Amino acid sequence: MDVPVKDIHGNQKQKKRTATYSEFKNDKSGVLLCTDVAQRGLDIPEVDWIIQYDAPHEPDDYLHRVGRTARGANSNGKALLILLPSEVGMIRCLKKYNISLDEYDFPEEKLAQVQDQLEMLVEKNYYLQEAAKDAYKAYLHVSYFILIFLRHMFLIN
Repeated sequence: MDVPVKDIHGNQKQKKRTATYSEFKNDKSGVLLCTDVAQRGLDIPEVDWIIQYDAPHEPDDYLHRVGRTARGANSNGKALLILLPSEVGMIRCLKKYNISLDEYDFPEEKLAQVQDQLEMLVEKNYYLQEAAKDAYKAYLHVSYFILIFLRHMFLIN
């Protein structure tokens, strides 16, 4: 699959994030991997899919992320939120805000296959490796502080 992949994360300087955003917006197709730094303020029309591999911290964050699928002429994008069993509190929280979700259970072996395929893809591409490292560092940094404030939502004692 030959699709341009770009990344935006908090460890990048603003100039780099702006340049990446402009490049992605001007591409005919592509994948944009983002941390929470990109969940608000980006106007990207005609988004086909928002895949959230990490639970949002608040319902408003979820709405801002998936709201990208409703922009543009067609406005028929889709969103997928992947949750761990320890994150099911987010479903209850979203339902309180009248956000309806379809829930699906996936066999663990199916999820492992997707993970393996993603790892093989990243393993073969130096730029994806570097982007993955940077995104993971940013994720760890933000997650530590967020979990302190949202322990009740994620069933953490």
